[in-house]
Amino acid sequence: MIKTAALTTIFIAILYPLTFYKNVMETSSGGTILTFYNERGKAFAAADSRFYNPIFPNVRDDTGCKIISLSNNVFFFYSGGIAEVRNARNEILTSANILAVQSFKETSRLNDPYFRLRETARHWGDLMKPIANQILRITPKDQRPSEVQLGGFGGLDSNGTPKMILVSMGVTVFDDNRPSISTYEISEWPSAPNLLQGFGGVITAIEDANEFLNGATLRAKQANILFNQTFGGKPINDRDSYLWTAAIESAVRWGGKNPFIGGKVDAVVLENGKDLRWIQRKQSCYQEDSTH
Repeated sequence: MIKTAALTTIFIAILYPLTFYKNVMETSSGGTILTFYNERGKAFAAADSRFYNPIFPNVRDDTGCKIISLSNNVFFFYSGGIAEVRNARNEILTSANILAVQSFKETSRLNDPYFRLRETARHWGDLMKPIANQILRITPKDQRPSEVQLGGFGGLDSNGTPKMILVSMGVTVFDDNRPSISTYEISEWPSAPNLLQGFGGVITAIEDANEFLNGATLRAKQANILFNQTFGGKPINDRDSYLWTAAIESAVRWGGKNPFIGGKVDAVVLENGKDLRWIQRKQSCYQEDSTH
């Protein structure tokens, strides 16, 4: 958090999606539990499938595709209420995936793959800001954050090494009567040698995923035993990817009636000099991929 006398900027913060905005946006989808890492020549991301609609809170939509491929070795993932915004009056649908595909196309002239990855991330952040600002106009300043909001891009550099660029969405809250505005910060992941794995989405679900990974509670111990039993026969080099996928699945399962997370978990891996590979994925999500 960065504080000055004039304003407070909160990075990796909520953009308050779970509200109905009359005459501005008719629906807004939120939720998500997401994890990602980039280490030892492997970039990875896994996410749930839940879309939450505040107008129909009892309807569970588990068709969300929160990870897509932009090419055979570039993928995009996102968390939080930046999922989807629909303006029924103008029949306009804006989604994080659509803007990621658009941003990747806009940078096609760039030859260096790492520079293109960063510029794609920057372009995506620029496109997301006005959408977030619409939400913030009618969001109370004292509303507490409950989601970690970000977008991420994984790809290979010119040496075939996996790279990951994060776009951390933030909120600038002024001390005077000016309305809050959105902002974003671009960084390469990992951001520190001892910070290899990251999370996005609903904070309570992130805590549940960490509980599984720590393996200290009774239910976490039982879940880890089940994971070890079911992992047999899978490639040993993928154990960490399946383990982190299981952490998201456990968070979804333990979430119970939590309306913000749910559905199947999609997971993707990108390794040194190789095309991206899906650990598991809903078949319906392939139609959201970009082939450009």
